[in-house]
Amino acid sequence: MLSNTRSVYRQRCAVIRPSSCSLSNKAPVVGMARETYGNWERRAPLIPDHVRELTENGYKVIVQPSNRRVFPDSQYRAAGAEVRNDLSDASVILGVKQVPIPNLMDNQTYMFFSHTMKAQEQNMPLLDACIAKNVTLFDYECILNPDNAKRMVGFGEYAGIVGLVDMLQGLGQRLLADGFSTPFLDISACYTKKSLTEVEEMVVSMGLKLKDEGLSEFLDPIVFSFTGDGNVGKGAKKMFELLPVTMVDPFELPALMEKEKGKRQHTVYGCYLGPEHLARRKDGGAFNKEEYYKNPSLYEGSFHDTIAPYTTAVVNGKYWDARFPRLLTTSQMRNLSMNGRPRIRAIADIPCDLEGSLEFCGKLTTLENPFYEWDAMTGKNRNVGDSNRGVAIMSMDTPATALSRDASKHFGDNLMPILKNLLTAQSMGLPHTPLLTPAMITHGKELCGHYQYIQQFREERERLSSDISQQRENKPHRVLLLQGHLFDSM
Repeated sequence: MLSNTRSVYRQRCAVIRPSSCSLSNKAPVVGMARETYGNWERRAPLIPDHVRELTENGYKVIVQPSNRRVFPDSQYRAAGAEVRNDLSDASVILGVKQVPIPNLMDNQTYMFFSHTMKAQEQNMPLLDACIAKNVTLFDYECILNPDNAKRMVGFGEYAGIVGLVDMLQGLGQRLLADGFSTPFLDISACYTKKSLTEVEEMVVSMGLKLKDEGLSEFLDPIVFSFTGDGNVGKGAKKMFELLPVTMVDPFELPALMEKEKGKRQHTVYGCYLGPEHLARRKDGGAFNKEEYYKNPSLYEGSFHDTIAPYTTAVVNGKYWDARFPRLLTTSQMRNLSMNGRPRIRAIADIPCDLEGSLEFCGKLTTLENPFYEWDAMTGKNRNVGDSNRGVAIMSMDTPATALSRDASKHFGDNLMPILKNLLTAQSMGLPHTPLLTPAMITHGKELCGHYQYIQQFREERERLSSDISQQRENKPHRVLLLQGHLFDSM
């Protein structure tokens, strides 16, 4: 899989050539746009300490005022930034989420999460506007380490941290509906805490209580199953390991169910799953990881009958590619619920990949309302605790915003070396650095090099949509719609 990703990286570098335009007459200036995406978006690409480092090194920084940003304008002003709405003097404008189309300035350079590289339909108007306005767009998601093709900047680790911790609260509520009071109820939503340190202290305290008081023997054992080995998985596992944890080989779960039954109430069990635990060859042959990634059609999902029957909580930290088997389908969850409620009580779909690897996860949740309960037998959603047979699901949009202060520092720490190299290049009359070449999606009123595929995807989607409309007009039909992420971008 890594070799394939490296190959893609090399292809992007080969087909995207640096622009010959010169910025020699314009001293580098950093602009920072205010965030407008959602009520909870309080993050910033740079914190005041980063701005101070830039201004002390002679760079001008302009910050758009914002009353919602987690750091007040006064702190940026004290760090040496100009705080004003006009960013026209900037040679590069930084944001976190997408900049609204009306705010995009012609002939400007932007860097933000555009969510366009997978041809996401809802963001194609933004992409069209960038092309029409001659915007040079760099996407953080595409800034990759040349040595291992891993992302260099992002919020994935903090998404994993918040996803795991807030899911513990949901599990506690779900078990309470089943009649069991547990230490999981001591967990508060992450956004109510001032810092990651406070969150960690809360989780440790809950773990000590679990170790001391234990759980009901009727819940024994509590098993968490994790997918994903990227930054999201790293953050989730970091929090999980603050609890009294006993790790178990996923293939040993059936034996665990019988071993020392009723004597394991003072720990929780964890399984870290690889692809070999999620899929098997359709012909019964041995699992081959390289073959699985190259020819996923040879494989079918196995999680539903090898891991899920023994799992209490699923922590999904991996995006889904539609070529691969789903982690759990709606029908599989229904089968798991046939003889009463399923053993799975809670699911955290941290990538928030709606109708993706977890087919039945089709609803966004928010920081203030992080969970809903889904009944596999009826297919209906309701509030957690309204019955005793559903599954508590968390599919939170932008979970890292719950810890905006720490997440922004983490992000900015990783961005600063890249930004300083860019500013150095601009001061020499170069538009960008080689590292940023593969991350440049639009430039010169067109899609750059390797991103030409986006237009092909759009045309194919339009063709399929037209065909489906024609079929509906002509005869009864059945349409299978496959959705999902094209790349594991965490």
